[in-house]
Amino acid sequence: MSGFEVAGLVLGSLPVLVSALNLYNDTVSTVRKWRGFQREIKNLIRNLQTEQANFQNTCETLLNGIAPTTQIEEMILDPGGSLWQNKMIQKEIQLRLWRDHGLFIDNLEEVNEAINEMRSKLKIGLNGSVSVPTVPASIHPCSGSWY
Repeated sequence: MSGFEVAGLVLGSLPVLVSALNLYNDTVSTVRKWRGFQREIKNLIRNLQTEQANFQNTCETLLNGIAPTTQIEEMILDPGGSLWQNKMIQKEIQLRLWRDHGLFIDNLEEVNEAINEMRSKLKIGLNGSVSVPTVPASIHPCSGSWY
């Protein structure tokens, strides 16, 4: 897989993570003891949304002048699509990045690894399905032991 295909994977994975974290946040909000945790999840969601916006803007800026606007929009909307594999677009990006191309690819791969690690820890399927965590009986509000 080329580095530019990884860009598409990262672009497509960030919204899935945000969606999954929102689901976790909704689940956790029912347990009063986890209020601090809920605040941290909200901060993480906001940070991921910010990174998603920054990365999307970076991709759009990088592709500007290389691909027509309609193709750029399609690439952003279809992160794993065939346009990310277009050899001509990849070559033009490589020329634009020149000596920073390797650094750009390394960063993309590192972000992709971090996303995959988060997906694994949060039990997020490739299609975005989420396994909602269960509240341990020891802190479940109905158990009476956490008061």
